[in-house]
Amino acid sequence: VPEMRGHGLSPRNNAWKHNSVSDYARYDLPLIAAFVAEQTGQVPHWVGHSLGGTTLVAALGGGYLRADQVASLALFGTQVSRVYWPLKVPPLTWGAKLLLKRWGQISGPRFKRGPEDEPIGVALESMRWHGLFGRFGDKQGDWWAGLAEVDVPLLAVAGAGDFQDPVWACRKLFDQFGGERKQFLRLGVEQGFEAFGHVDMLVSKAAQAQVWPLVQRWLRDPLVPVHESTVVREAVPVS
Repeated sequence: VPEMRGHGLSPRNNAWKHNSVSDYARYDLPLIAAFVAEQTGQVPHWVGHSLGGTTLVAALGGGYLRADQVASLALFGTQVSRVYWPLKVPPLTWGAKLLLKRWGQISGPRFKRGPEDEPIGVALESMRWHGLFGRFGDKQGDWWAGLAEVDVPLLAVAGAGDFQDPVWACRKLFDQFGGERKQFLRLGVEQGFEAFGHVDMLVSKAAQAQVWPLVQRWLRDPLVPVHESTVVREAVPVS
């Protein structure tokens, strides 16, 4: 489990408050991939949740993480398409940016974004993505467009009760990926699950019983359907 710069046992770099998803995707994930391959002689399977999933998506869409460095990709509660209308109003965006720059960091526990603080650079970057003329990418490239060229075994999981990263937005990201080796799983009552939310889809007793076995099945063979709802059935012609 990689601990990104400034988190866990990873020390804070000098410009920690300016860290961004672009930094994680461009510099950190390729090195992590190379280290795992060096130590094990194997291509890693990647599992990402929320911002972790977004970072993986950025790395693949930007071409920083190559397809041959990904045995499979599993995304949980990951999307970049939810609309935040206040960020479409320039004066509100300018005011929010000025306020955020004075803080330098965002309290993860206070805003329920995790157990540790997040650098302000991540928040400012997200505001740019969702701004009036924003896009999922950086100055060097359009990550969203790049995803259409990415062909890796993909499992995208969305919680029916996840209001932070809703099902429709997770599905939109899933559809943007190229290739045919893809499965989309909705964790809802209709599919035989609890209506999982953003965190409990992975961290809960219910997830341990209902979700973890599917992740295990995926890691054993990404080409086998993890659940009956992910099976794509061909239409039968009517004679």
